[in-house]
Formats: sequence, C-alpha cells, structure tokens
Amino acid sequence: MVITLLTFARYIAVLVLCIASIASVAAHPHISRDDAAAMLDQAQNALAEMLGRHAGAPPPEGHPDAEQWRILSLQRAECWYLLGEYDKALQACNDLAQQWSTWPDVYSLRRVVHLQLGDDAAADADGERYLELGAGDPQLAVALARRPVPEDNPEEARQTRHMQLRLVRTARQRWPQDASLLQQEIRLLSALADHASLHALAQEILQQGSDTQRVAVVQALRQAGQGAAVRDILEQLDPAWLIAPPPQTTLGDRLQLAVEFHHLGLRESARQAAAGALLVITMAHDAIDPDEMLGTYRRLTLRGERARALAVLGRWQEALELVESLLRDDHDHLRWLAARVVCLQALGDDDRAQAAKEQWRDYFAEVGLRPDPDLLQWP
Repeated sequence: MVITLLTFARYIAVLVLCIASIASVAAHPHISRDDAAAMLDQAQNALAEMLGRHAGAPPPEGHPDAEQWRILSLQRAECWYLLGEYDKALQACNDLAQQWSTWPDVYSLRRVVHLQLGDDAAADADGERYLELGAGDPQLAVALARRPVPEDNPEEARQTRHMQLRLVRTARQRWPQDASLLQQEIRLLSALADHASLHALAQEILQQGSDTQRVAVVQALRQAGQGAAVRDILEQLDPAWLIAPPPQTTLGDRLQLAVEFHHLGLRESARQAAAGALLVITMAHDAIDPDEMLGTYRRLTLRGERARALAVLGRWQEALELVESLLRDDHDHLRWLAARVVCLQALGDDDRAQAAKEQWRDYFAEVGLRPDPDLLQWP
C-alpha cells in the first residue's frame, strides 16, 4: 500500500506540474526554447509512465487516466509548436482531433500551427470549428469575417461573403451587444448588395439598439457609402430618443452619434443628438466629486466633450471659449490646438485661424511628430 501511495503521489505531482506548464505555455507564447524543451520532457515522461501502467497503450476512454492523457498529449503538441517543430505539432493535433472531435482547445492550437505553415484556409476552418464548439471571442469571429475575398472570381467571392455573413450572424447570437460584429454584418450586406436586409437591420438597431450599436451601424453605413440609408431611416423614427437620452446612454456614444450625423450632413439629427449629449454631460459633471482622485481630469474631459457638442450645434463661439480654457489648463494640446483652428475657421476669423494653424504645426514639430490632418476634422 505504501508503494502504491508513493507512486500515486508522484504521479499527481507530475500531473500538477504538467498542467501548470500548459497554463504557462498558453499565457506566455514567447516562452524560451529551454523552458519549452523542459516542458516537453515532462510531458513525454508522464505519458511514458502512463503507457507503462496500461500495457503500452493509451488509457481507454472512461478510465480515470484518460483525461490526464488528453491534457498531456495537448501539452506535448504545444511544446512542439513552441520549438518550431510544426509538422509534429500538426500530426499530434490531427490525432487529438480524431479522438476528441469536440475539444475546442485542439482546434485553437491547430489553427496557429496551420498559420505557421502558411495554410490559411485550414487555419480559418479550425477557427470556425473553434467558434462552433462554443469557444472563442468576438475578435476571432471578426478576424474570420475579414478574410480576403477572391475578387477576381465573382462567384467565389459571393460564396465567401455569404459564408462570412453566416459566421457573423451566428457569432452575433452569442454576443448580441458586440458592435464590431454588427459592423461586419453591415459591411457584408453592403458588399452583397442585399439592400433590403441592410435597411431592415439598420432600422432595427437605430430604433431599438444601444447607442454603442447605433454608432457602429452609422459608421459602417458611412464607410460603405450608404449614408442615404441612414437619412431614410431617421425620417421614419421619432426623434425623441435623440433629444432625451435613455438612462443607460454613455456620453461618448451619444456624442459620437452626433458627430457621425454631422459628417453625413444630417444637420438636424446631429443637433438633436448633440443636445442629448449636452444633457448627459451636465448630469455627469454634477455627479463628479471635485475632491475625488482624478476628479479634475474628469472635469477637463467633460469640458472637452461639451466643446465638441457645442461645435456640432454650431455654437462656435462657446466652443472656442471652452477650447481656449482647455489650452490654458494644458489639457491635450495636440487635439485642442487643432480644435481652435476649426472654431476660428467656422467663425470666419481667417487671420487668427491661420496663426492658430501655424501654432498647431509648430507644436507638432516641437514634440517631434508630423501634423495629423485628421485632427482638423474636429469635432
């Protein structure tokens, strides 16, 4: 009995070490070759010990050792991958997938192995399988949806986009609030010229979605050249939701919505959203304790957001006064020097605007950067 207990204790110690090693491999993809080789030896030795206990064969399914065998086999494949022995890692993953076809971790590892071997199609297939098994995250689904499409073959391109659309819709069922997935669905519907579905989805989100989702939809439609669809939908909706933001509205989303409408030339909707944003800004400002840590910074940030909202509303003099106050407080000079240029141009003060532009350029040179023209698209 003593020998049995000692053997069992040694086995458990090896297993715990191997499982810890698996976590280490997953957490540190740039682990050193020496550490990877040491982990491989641990896994190989533990697997050999298990083979010895089972007459030279893997433990049968249902045996208490079967789960440990599976984990150790995956660790061995991971170590081969880390050591650059991709063919061995791929074969090990294939064997594991054949025996445990519903184990997500196998497909996750095999995907990165395929990528290293340059087999993007196989890597994509493993990524899809990984998602199908309930693993993964929205970022993986977005990456798969953005795979290159064979534009030189229209029919193949259409089929690829339909497949990507199915993947995105399946992912949205798991992560219905994810804005990046929503943007991909809009992009694919536009590319497929499915205007009816595109219009229906956009109308649903603008009418019932969160502000985060609304921003995602409007941005995606603008980028797809479908700004007219936004105008058509807004004409059918009661604008009350723009003027009186719902309780869960976040300042950034409501203000960004106003800016997006502004860029699309939807002046009235932009003004309504900006008015709603001003309400949120006032509520947020009143809720800040001036003595709390970071309270001053938060108030400066809200002052900047108020300036943006006023600019969308066309209240340029008030916006300029806030921008000037932010510059006096040394808050984000790169942004607010550009904002001052825009305000002065909007007010028709060309001489001061030109001088402000020169100051903006000089500041960039002073900090060793090149002027970013996108900043002059403020707000």
